[in-house]
Amino acid sequence: MDRILKFLVMVALALVLTTGIIGYVMGNPLEMERPRTLKTVHFLMGIVTSLAVMLVNGIIATYFVGTSRWCKEVCQTYALPDEMWRKADRCKRTAFPITLAGMLVFVGVVSFGAMADPGTGLNLPPLFGTISWATVHLLTAILGVAFFLYAFRLQLRAVRANHAVIEEIMDQVSEIRVAKGLDGDEEPDEEKPGDSAGNVSDEDSAFKQDSATGQDKAAQQAGSPQDQISEIGP
Repeated sequence: MDRILKFLVMVALALVLTTGIIGYVMGNPLEMERPRTLKTVHFLMGIVTSLAVMLVNGIIATYFVGTSRWCKEVCQTYALPDEMWRKADRCKRTAFPITLAGMLVFVGVVSFGAMADPGTGLNLPPLFGTISWATVHLLTAILGVAFFLYAFRLQLRAVRANHAVIEEIMDQVSEIRVAKGLDGDEEPDEEKPGDSAGNVSDEDSAFKQDSATGQDKAAQQAGSPQDQISEIGP
């Protein structure tokens, strides 16, 4: 999860920076002249970036919900101390608020972007009479990126701590299963080729010996050919 989280955050951060650079180059949309190509690109990139940020935070929230429940069920099943699954629960409680806040922050950034867009038809007056909504949107976007990096640091720390708890639980479960003989890791001893061949050879030799003994008894009962001729006579 550590590597996956880093990759997803890097992708989302690249989209955020790209969208911010396009918006900064575009400037105030009220002062733009047609064609408004940059405005359209910035608008579409903003939608993609928002979805990417929501996706990353949603994956993190789902990860903590699922793993904390798994830790609790495993600890109860194998009668492990409650403190072990409570550690995972604390990791979830640490990461969940910051994850939800990250989602709400970018909702706010997008909302200020809509206020700055003349295409929405809001026609809002400048903030405090002097500050344009495009400037407000730019400032909130910068603060949003800073908060995104701060949240990622806390989330990564919580993921690593949660992973350590999972590893500890898995070690305890493995020891219990081995002690109870529930794991089939030990394979039965295989017969050596020599032993198998030796057993077959012994059986063959015994069978041959029995056959030879039977033939001798039959020969003794029948007698030799000369004895049979002498019994018949001239």
